[in-house]
Amino acid sequence: AHNARSSDGIHLELVHRDISPENVLLDRHGAVKLGDFGAARSVLSSFPAREGVALGKVPYMAPEVLDRGQAGAAADLFSLNLVLFEALAGRPLVRAESADEALRFWRDFDPTLVIPRYLSLADGGAILVRGLERDPRRRWSDAEAQLAEVRELLLRRWGGVSPHDLGDFVRQLEGASTESGRIVTAPVDLPSMPGMQAGVERSWYSFREGRVHGPEE
Repeated sequence: AHNARSSDGIHLELVHRDISPENVLLDRHGAVKLGDFGAARSVLSSFPAREGVALGKVPYMAPEVLDRGQAGAAADLFSLNLVLFEALAGRPLVRAESADEALRFWRDFDPTLVIPRYLSLADGGAILVRGLERDPRRRWSDAEAQLAEVRELLLRRWGGVSPHDLGDFVRQLEGASTESGRIVTAPVDLPSMPGMQAGVERSWYSFREGRVHGPEE
């Protein structure tokens, strides 16, 4: 999305600004979709940006967004790394209800010290250490660069995960749900990753309850 261009070839400079677990969706075919572009901006946006105004969910905002309202591709990628941390570690990294509380957390945060408490560097911790640097210049250069590392990790540690695997996973979750949409049990054949099952279950329940909408909806 960050590299998207208009039909005239104009770089849209698209920024989502609200990446969180609830907005990352899996469909029955194993496709991963980013939903809810309601807060997104591009160079073609018809309304002016409000300087210093932060949009999104506080626990998933980058420090520069919380501090100065500077939302860009680097901030989106930082938020995505917070989602990745939660999927792998089984818990949110930030538990803050206000921007001030979250800023205090980030001012004292050193990823090289904190991330290894939850994940070994070999199991994704090294990717997150770089992805959660406070200084945007020290993070991954773009999503493609990080994706290559994630794919290599999945292949090295778990033999890879295909869209077919993810599709089977979603269908298992759907089959194990009650009429209300709540998950009763979800036998999973994917590689064991702490937190992944719980995170997908939350997202699936939100989808069934109509609280999550993809960009095409």
